[in-house]
Amino acid sequence: MKKWIVALAVLLAFGTAAPAAALTGQSPQDTVKMVIQPQYSYAFPFSEGLAAVAVDDKIGFIDRNGNFVIRPAFDGRQASATENGLYMFREGRALFRDNGKYGYLDKRGKIVIEAKYDRAFPFQQGLAAVVKDGKLGYIDRNGNTVIPHVYHYDPLETENPSFQDGLAKVATKSGNTILYGFIDTTGKEAIPPREWLVEPFSDGLALVRDSSGGKLELYYIDTAGKKVLDLTGRYSRAYGFYSGMARVEKDGKIGYINKNGREIVAPSYTYALNFSEERALAKIDNAYVLIDRNGKESERLAYSYIEKFGNGLAMVESVTWDFSAGKLKQERKTGYIDPAGKEVIPPQFDKGQGFSEGLAAVQIDGLWGYIAKPGLEQPSDWAKAELAEAAALGLIPQGMDQGFRNAMTRAEFAGLAVHLLTVAWDKPVDDMLKERGAAVDPHAFRDTRDETVLAAHALGIISGRGNGIFDPEGAINRQEAALMLAQTANLLGVQPGGKTETFADADEIAPWAREAVTAVSAIFDPFKEVPVMTSTGNGRFSPKSAYEKQQALITVKRLYQAKRSGD
Repeated sequence: MKKWIVALAVLLAFGTAAPAAALTGQSPQDTVKMVIQPQYSYAFPFSEGLAAVAVDDKIGFIDRNGNFVIRPAFDGRQASATENGLYMFREGRALFRDNGKYGYLDKRGKIVIEAKYDRAFPFQQGLAAVVKDGKLGYIDRNGNTVIPHVYHYDPLETENPSFQDGLAKVATKSGNTILYGFIDTTGKEAIPPREWLVEPFSDGLALVRDSSGGKLELYYIDTAGKKVLDLTGRYSRAYGFYSGMARVEKDGKIGYINKNGREIVAPSYTYALNFSEERALAKIDNAYVLIDRNGKESERLAYSYIEKFGNGLAMVESVTWDFSAGKLKQERKTGYIDPAGKEVIPPQFDKGQGFSEGLAAVQIDGLWGYIAKPGLEQPSDWAKAELAEAAALGLIPQGMDQGFRNAMTRAEFAGLAVHLLTVAWDKPVDDMLKERGAAVDPHAFRDTRDETVLAAHALGIISGRGNGIFDPEGAINRQEAALMLAQTANLLGVQPGGKTETFADADEIAPWAREAVTAVSAIFDPFKEVPVMTSTGNGRFSPKSAYEKQQALITVKRLYQAKRSGD
């Protein structure tokens, strides 16, 4: 009975959703929801559920309701462009600064690693790059040195030394010559140091510019160090891959290629940025355009500045001039556009930042607060019917009936998968574990003690990111979700029975996820005649894209229906 009450409530909520402007006649900018009022001298983006804010030159951390979780006590100087990740949580640790030295906090505000490093970087893949006495090394989340401080560090030359795709770019000196190579997370040399110019890995490839033979060689290597894409002679310059696309330059103009080396956009722009969330930004004359993965341009956008996309929106800046009282006055205002170039939030703020975890910091009259991404609370039209079915079946856990367009965290998805099992088997978690002889290991991960996450681990639904890290607050991407769903399907005894779907971006799916993606795209909800997971459009799976809560709930519902049909 309760399930149908919930379903009715969900249906009523979904059926009556309407923009505030449509109900009140207000202008679009009146629909912007200021969730945390402007009151801070500076504000940082949200990361892992918390955001750093400055009050009286001290930094503290607030939650999404604006409540202080960590009282202001840290150095309140704003982060500079060279201090990537300062006061941002990554893998349960936030980098902070004290008297010119760097250390790390946990989410309770406890200093877990003292400020003793000359330079430090955010945690990534369980390790953080830190500099001490001019040498670079790596520490774990407890501050233990895992890889000794033996590598060359130059604050002006060293690129991002964090681990990416399991490898970190490091430098050694041989006389006056600097050699670059890559190490793995154990410190083992994966690609030997050489006298070449090589960039850190991105999207599984690293760009090499090698002039040692007397002419410029331009190519990409994979994580085994093998040359996989040679651009020598084709372009004068190239850049790293992002979202499966890389910028290339010829005769002073920029275009884009895919991982097969196919030219998607011929070099024609004097200014262009990397792809971000399926869009790249370029300039024609004095106007911006957005480019999709097929090379199609948007209409020209008359903004003075456009930032990269985050959470589906990009920050834009508009400049107007006013001549009054004999003076010419310039006014800059910040707003946000969607991937089609449509103005979702008209420019109205003095300053702004990109959206992160559904919120964006904006400045009004010198003070910073936070706005919510429009439409996050209500589900998309395409999702309403299936979400109502999920509610009727009791598959929406308590607390997950809101924020449908928010990115799902890894911990939330683990909880959702466990909840599906309790509904499908009509048994509590403890009974499921006991029947399978599975025992919860409270020390399975160093960054979470969440009972549901640990139960999901004991049942074999999830694993970590390595080195005891689960990253509970990190946004789950589509290939990670596919793996968890496939593991859950295996527990339910649901086997693929439909036609396997072939995706246009199959080469972008990580090897560890390919079998799972194949499986979940071939398991069908017989009542809707749709697979558990399918393409995001244009035949793409988009493996590294964040997974929205509404998508997660619907895929779990489809898997449940597949289970019911087989019983």
